[in-house]
Amino acid sequence: MAKDKLEHIKVNRHYGRFYEIGERFIYEGKRYIILEHETFGNDVDWVVIEAENDTGIYEAVEDEDIIELAYSIV
Repeated sequence: MAKDKLEHIKVNRHYGRFYEIGERFIYEGKRYIILEHETFGNDVDWVVIEAENDTGIYEAVEDEDIIELAYSIV
């Protein structure tokens, strides 16, 4: 899978650039996106965010059920 489309996505409390790895899913009626960190060496490899956000600043999802579902996808 090509990783040529970098997205400048700001995720609160996580520094650096994340890009979308193409995995999206729906959980309890909400859409989520799995993002992977652009560079190595960061303590965060990837995060899950809610797809709908008007501000452009995202929060990493903390819900354990959603994280477990994301782990099964990646």
